Amino acid sequence: MSLKEVIRLLPDIASEIQMAVSCFNSEVFLGTNQALIDAGDACTVSDKLSGMIADVDTVVASLLEGRKTLEEHRRWSANLSSAVFRVPVEIMSRIFIMSSEIEVDFGKDGMEPSPIHIDFERGHSVALNVAQVCRRWREIAFYTPQLWSLIPLFRLDRKGMTLRDYSPQLYERVGSFPVHLLCNPMSPQQLFDFDAITLSTMRPRCTGLDIDITSWRNIEPKTDDIADWIADFTALRRLTVKVPQVYPAGILSPMSHLPTRLTHLYLCSEFGELASESSVILRFRWDCLKTLIIEGFEHTNDTFWRQLSVSAPMLEELFLKGFILAPSGNDDQGGPLIHPRLRTLCLVHMEEDMMGGPAYTLPHVSSTNLGHAFPALSHLSFSWSPNFAETVKDALARIKRPLLSLTLLSGETELTNEHEDWLSQLGGECGIESVGYVKWWHNWSIYASVMEKWYDPYIVAKASASSAEV
Repeated sequence: MSLKEVIRLLPDIASEIQMAVSCFNSEVFLGTNQALIDAGDACTVSDKLSGMIADVDTVVASLLEGRKTLEEHRRWSANLSSAVFRVPVEIMSRIFIMSSEIEVDFGKDGMEPSPIHIDFERGHSVALNVAQVCRRWREIAFYTPQLWSLIPLFRLDRKGMTLRDYSPQLYERVGSFPVHLLCNPMSPQQLFDFDAITLSTMRPRCTGLDIDITSWRNIEPKTDDIADWIADFTALRRLTVKVPQVYPAGILSPMSHLPTRLTHLYLCSEFGELASESSVILRFRWDCLKTLIIEGFEHTNDTFWRQLSVSAPMLEELFLKGFILAPSGNDDQGGPLIHPRLRTLCLVHMEEDMMGGPAYTLPHVSSTNLGHAFPALSHLSFSWSPNFAETVKDALARIKRPLLSLTLLSGETELTNEHEDWLSQLGGECGIESVGYVKWWHNWSIYASVMEKWYDPYIVAKASASSAEV
């Protein structure tokens, strides 16, 4: 008989004993050698058996709870071994963001809006559309709380409506997680529709803010108003500001408190220049800033590079796109350029100069040991130029610690077998683990911290295939 069957019979045994005690007749034992049992002792035995049964029930409940816990751990272990679970949270957040921007016509085939999909009009997503992500991804995401601090939970759409009517649902969804807001308004009024009533509980927990006002081409807003509006987000850590070409300068000037908190800053001017903003960056002390991206950058000498190492001592990732002009020949008196923590450097030129080459250069790269100027540099990306490529090759040959990755941004240049051979040869000579090329500039900061594992080495793969054929 199994233990489970014995346990199942214990209540019946206790019941029989209780009945025997209640009907106890001592005359049955007269004339026998059996000792008389007092009724009180029998009741005590019965109570002990009942207590033992209760203890067994407790043990059984504990075993069932343990079995449930083991089953949960088994499922959790299966998730850990899943390839999708090992995707870095930065990349996973991009997948979710891209899926939320897919327009869905819920009117087709009688489909109804998903309960976790909030929209102003059918087919125009406002909230993160988790419903459009496959079930497996959703399960993984729910085990990854840090994911929700990287994705924009909702945005102000261009349909001239506010989020006031949707606030209760949004608050319920956000819960206690940090909030990342994405604003893409058509006018200043839509921007200010994020009023204190709508965001009274959001602002203190808003750690990320993306503002895209590139559509304000024919509007002349007041810079101070925009800056004051941004300054109301007291917990801000990540800030992205995209402005049109005619937008007035000085976005950061009124926000002197931001440098003490920001870890990521992305400034973008649509086909314009942000020279004044780069000067503002140098004027502040960015003690926490780790990633700086300026698209539409313009600077004419080495002062930006020198002062940046002082203004942002914790900087790890730097991405510049624009007019990065050559330094003056008399600017070598300030000593070697040193950025002690910079791991990722990406330089992209916007136009070519009159000589036909790219309008940028990396200061001191030919006259100073690159390893001394950037001792922690692991990832380097730059636009193709014969002159600059040879400069980089000369500099990389002198560093003691090889790069982890070298990326060539081809742009409109049609890469030939000669380019590929040059890059693969450079990777072999300099001991670079991964060399490759991509066509267009994009925000490498999303991938930079995990590029060692997830970078796609196009040319290395081609070279390996060629070797195998031989």
